Amino acid sequence: MAEKHPLTDAKYNWRHVHADLEAGKLIGNYGGNHAAYHALAEIRSNQDLSAFHTKRTADEGLLEDLAYVINLPKTQAEWDPIITLDPMGMTSARPTISATTAVMHIPELQLEPDGKIVEADGGVHCAKIAIDAVWNLPGIAARLGMEEKRVREALHKYTCNPQLLDENLKTFLPQIGGTTVYIFGDIKKIGDKSTEIALRVHDECNGSDVFGTDICTCRPYLMYAVQLAIECAQRGGVGIVIYYRKEGRALGEVTKFRVYNARKRQEGGDRAATYFAQTESIAGIRDARFQEIMPDPILWLGIRRIDKLLSMSADKYDAIINCNIEVMQRVALPETLVPSNALVEITAKVASGYQGNGVELDDTAMSHLMQLETIRSKCKSVLDLAREEKTKYFAVDFGAIGKVADFVCDVIKKHYPDPKTVPYHSRWRHFETLNPNLIKELTSTWKCDEKERVRRLIDLAFVSVLLDAGAGPNWKYTDEDGNIFTRSEGLAIASYDMFKSGIFSSDYAMPHRVNSVGIARMTLNDFKHALQHSKGNPLVQIEERFKLLQRLAEALDAHPQFFGYEVARPGNILDYCLANLDKNGHLSVKTLWVGVCEGLSSIWPGNAPKVKKGDMWSYQPLKQTGVPGSDLVPFHKISQWLTYSLIEPLESLKLPIDDLHLLTALAEYRNGGLFVDLDVLKPKNKEAFELGEFDVGSELIVEWRALTLSLCDLIAGDVRKRLGLTDAEFPMAKVLQGGTWQAGREIARSKRSDGRPPIQIRLNGCTF
Repeated sequence: MAEKHPLTDAKYNWRHVHADLEAGKLIGNYGGNHAAYHALAEIRSNQDLSAFHTKRTADEGLLEDLAYVINLPKTQAEWDPIITLDPMGMTSARPTISATTAVMHIPELQLEPDGKIVEADGGVHCAKIAIDAVWNLPGIAARLGMEEKRVREALHKYTCNPQLLDENLKTFLPQIGGTTVYIFGDIKKIGDKSTEIALRVHDECNGSDVFGTDICTCRPYLMYAVQLAIECAQRGGVGIVIYYRKEGRALGEVTKFRVYNARKRQEGGDRAATYFAQTESIAGIRDARFQEIMPDPILWLGIRRIDKLLSMSADKYDAIINCNIEVMQRVALPETLVPSNALVEITAKVASGYQGNGVELDDTAMSHLMQLETIRSKCKSVLDLAREEKTKYFAVDFGAIGKVADFVCDVIKKHYPDPKTVPYHSRWRHFETLNPNLIKELTSTWKCDEKERVRRLIDLAFVSVLLDAGAGPNWKYTDEDGNIFTRSEGLAIASYDMFKSGIFSSDYAMPHRVNSVGIARMTLNDFKHALQHSKGNPLVQIEERFKLLQRLAEALDAHPQFFGYEVARPGNILDYCLANLDKNGHLSVKTLWVGVCEGLSSIWPGNAPKVKKGDMWSYQPLKQTGVPGSDLVPFHKISQWLTYSLIEPLESLKLPIDDLHLLTALAEYRNGGLFVDLDVLKPKNKEAFELGEFDVGSELIVEWRALTLSLCDLIAGDVRKRLGLTDAEFPMAKVLQGGTWQAGREIARSKRSDGRPPIQIRLNGCTF
């Protein structure tokens, strides 16, 4: 996060700015980047246009709904940090803000007419607001962490306006482009806390936005954001797009085009590794937009929460949250909307969140992608590409696999002298971090039969596993005895305490239970409090985790065949399993998987509009023309992690479970890091790995995960041979627990002091 500076200089705020404007106590001239034209026009018109622009006609009026919002006391309560506009600009003597209504027609938008927001001909009703810049110089200096004297001197250098050196003049009208705000939906609902807000902050790119040039993603993202903003309005929310005239990252088109030429003509051609360096080599800085001062129009509208921030920019996100505006979710541009010539830009910005959509899938294709067998076969297809040296990012050194098998066996023997005693890789191991008998002590307090005991354990497993996505490096959990835990272990103990507290149960007489009503009753604040989330102790993607559990509640109600018809709870999957045993009284993992995979299919965030497919991602080298979903590689990591964690409770009923071999290795960064750190997986193009943190949907990560899963299959066979054990004696669940997962963690700690994996994946609260 960017360093946080004071939002304003309390001694000189928007009220002082407005008063000085009205009194004519200011630096510069009205008109923004059109002021020079106004000067020439004054000669031609032979009248004082500055004075003329203070006149209002009888027909002008104001946009009543907007006036209503900005005149609300709760809206004006948010104005103190504003430093780049006059909040009273609509009614000032010389207006610096004006607004009107409009009907927008954009051919590429695909919208359902509703007769209110969207008309039958595709026209979209909106309001648009024009804002001229009015700078509070002490406030600008405070926000940017700069000395006001240096700010004045620098502005004087670039404008030659001596008024800037007069410290008695604090309001400056810079001759820069203004800002336009487009609003979809009922403006009066903006201040309502129950209103969903979808918002994009977009910086001008004339070439892409207007003329459709394809070296960047500006227009595609703008259009995607407009689409989602309008859809938000159609759901009863308000969609907002704020358009800033900051061409070429405020470096200007001349500089931008010079950079384009340098990128294309450099040795080796345009590439992601030098994307930012080329800008810096010509402009001296990669970005001159100063996003710290960007949020003022948001504050002016009184917005305190953004439900969907339609931006991938970390700088914009930091600026917004540093103004104490809560962001509930960030939405990135799907890869299918990225022009081919913009792939360099996207690769360079992959850490900010671009990810692939895949294709629209029919039921047959979707069903195929949800099967356990498909996970293994699709990942093997990527390994086959590696054998043919056709993978994009990694080469596989098959000769080094033996070295990895030796290391894994050493780790197993160190922790488990008798390899037959290795337990299953499951959530239960994390509970044992605090106390090996923790679960036994809990179950000993239950006065219920064995089946109900298993139902409750399944209840606990469900919520704990679904909360098990990466916690991030800055979160910790402190239990009631003062013990401190982090990462997966911390989330395990936290979820255990939440379960014990009854937060997931609707029946106070039966607190140790999870059911749909109990989950739905839980508020976000309850959730944050239970997980000890705060600004100083942030749990990554806390809102997304909460939403995942809320969707779990909906899924429990939606699938009574798995979760029960009266009390919808995860534990009722036991009854589904018992009702579907084979003729020998055995349970197939396939049966359990149907309950988990189909039952939870609706809880995962959609990777593309209108498509919810969970943990499966596009990998173009596998794409076959005309075969829907051929490019998608499924992993279903969390669903498999949950399935592994249900086996022990089920087996405690002496229930034989068949087909365990169908479950795969978990495609996560510990298993994957093992193969990178031990040089089985070698980067083909090191420049592609210099970008830092990657989105889970980037093809580099998809390839890494697929190869990891298939290599774990190869390692498992070698490990069993070295240990003299059969598949049945040492299934994948034991290979992971005693071997690859633990070995991945240990090799990471030996290579990096903080134990981080060799490749960083941005945590999303759902997959990692």
